[in-house]
Amino acid sequence: MRKPKPQWKVFEDTVRSIIGRHRDFFELGSVESGVTKVRGKSGYEWNIDVAATKSASQGTVIFEVRRRKRNVVPEEIAALVYKIQDTSSEKGYIVTKLDRGPSSGADLIAGFENIEHIQVSEDSTPEYSLMKCLERWFVDLTDKFDYEIEKDSVRLLVADKDGKIVSEVSEKELDTANVNWHQKGVKPKAEGK
Repeated sequence: MRKPKPQWKVFEDTVRSIIGRHRDFFELGSVESGVTKVRGKSGYEWNIDVAATKSASQGTVIFEVRRRKRNVVPEEIAALVYKIQDTSSEKGYIVTKLDRGPSSGADLIAGFENIEHIQVSEDSTPEYSLMKCLERWFVDLTDKFDYEIEKDSVRLLVADKDGKIVSEVSEKELDTANVNWHQKGVKPKAEGK
């Protein structure tokens, strides 16, 4: 029997899938399929959680994924800044769960260094996900439907296959990361079906 993947690894793989789906928003040409090793100018070989290439410049973009119970601390942002510099990467993002983010000190450094913050619902899957980036919400409910929400107020209705509303996700639930998709009537698709 195969040992299940750790939750942080599932979250990282899901984030990679979400970033790949939204390549146009991030102006990316490609997203690597797994953890990528990049040799820096220092000679050190870095593990990059999610690595991508800018579509116009072909420069590297780094996404550091953190699925933790605490906020990102200044030292983690400083490490990401150095990783970006050492690998000559063009851009860096820090990715956290919806209910976490940079601490106030980390946020100061991230702002100064132009590192963007992405939040992803921790129960997201490649098929059903919720992401917030640059004050925009991205809701992916299936491979067929993709929504980008840019309103001040959000009302998300969950419907069954016949279009009957089975549940509503409130703006408060989105903002506090309290969305449990399975309780909302959303069921993941079986692999290969």
